[in-house]
Amino acid sequence: MRRLKDLVRQQVLPSMCPRCRKILERKMLNLEKLRGQRRKLAPLIEQQRRDAVPLVDDLLKLPQEKQVRKIQLTRHRLRSRPVAEELLLRSRQAVHHNPYEAVRLAELAREVALTLVGVGELAALSGGQRGILDLMGRCLAFQANGYRVACDFETAKHCFSRAEDHLNRGTGDQLLQAEILSLRASLVHNQRQFHQAIDLADRTEEIYIELEETHLQGRLLVKKAGIYRDWGHLETAVGILIEACKCIDEEKDPRLAAIASTNLAEYFCQLGKPAEANVVMDDSHERFHNTVDSGSTLLLYREWTAAKVAWGLGNLEEAEDKFIAVKEAWADLENSYNSALVSLDLAEFYTVFDRLEDVAAIAEETAKTLEVMEMHREALQAVYHFFFAAKRRQNAVEVIRKAAATLHRYRYCRVLPS
Repeated sequence: MRRLKDLVRQQVLPSMCPRCRKILERKMLNLEKLRGQRRKLAPLIEQQRRDAVPLVDDLLKLPQEKQVRKIQLTRHRLRSRPVAEELLLRSRQAVHHNPYEAVRLAELAREVALTLVGVGELAALSGGQRGILDLMGRCLAFQANGYRVACDFETAKHCFSRAEDHLNRGTGDQLLQAEILSLRASLVHNQRQFHQAIDLADRTEEIYIELEETHLQGRLLVKKAGIYRDWGHLETAVGILIEACKCIDEEKDPRLAAIASTNLAEYFCQLGKPAEANVVMDDSHERFHNTVDSGSTLLLYREWTAAKVAWGLGNLEEAEDKFIAVKEAWADLENSYNSALVSLDLAEFYTVFDRLEDVAAIAEETAKTLEVMEMHREALQAVYHFFFAAKRRQNAVEVIRKAAATLHRYRYCRVLPS
């Protein structure tokens, strides 16, 4: 940095007009002051990072109605950027199994960010006022993501609009902009606005390519492949997912690598290419089991895909055994929704072989399981349509596939829209 400053003074400043030279000298002086301030604050920032996890643990042990008050009354310890970022991390982790809890955690993070506004040292520790605007924008985007998963699309759209307003007044951090664009792509994907979702994904990918963030590009490509899959462009989705597997840093994020390989095998199955799916499963088998914990639900997703591969290869007994085992495993985990999705795959399997009594039994079990859950009305209607078709002993593969597609579409929606 010192060498660069000397070069500017020796080679750039002499060639500038007096007014421009004065402006640049002032900018360089401010930059030097900022560097000195960061060096002074570095130990405090590191301490805040160490304290963040236990502080958030203690905060979340309080009754919910007291948590915001605790943040507002705490003078120092809870008022830090690392605490807000830890709350956002937990929001991201909660979003798919409890979206409204994810919204609440992001709101708590925003309360923390609000306590930093206008407070000299706290603001400096958080990247200055523009850095706080970035943080508040990120909090709003995470709230939007929670509402998106809950299928409250209008509120999600409103939160994204507010997030973008904050980011426009923030630091212009490109990685943060890419993160928000990616979350917005998920929203319009869920709304079935595929052209717009791909446009947002493309813009996100351009930023990652420009910044040479290859791993983040790989993560984005997994999402992009999912958009094309739901759009009905499976061949394109497979090509994108193959590229994603090349970009993902498996050592950095083995879970993402496991998801990508399992998705690729799944897409090959949907294309009617079980042999290719089997190759993917075999090639990634050792890496998958070396990196994924024995209790991870990724193992169930993998076995679910393995059942489809076995079916496609004609190993019918193996396929049936795997479908039943995975269905029961999801039920043991009290994940009735995924258990119902596997049941629909098993029902299609039985229907193909005219085992209509088995299909009727599955339909009755699935309907009873899901009718007591809060779920999207269209998903519930699709299940009932399947139930009545099975009750009449109709060989209705298309009815089953439509029910499965509808449940997949609303798999994270735990609301009954009016």
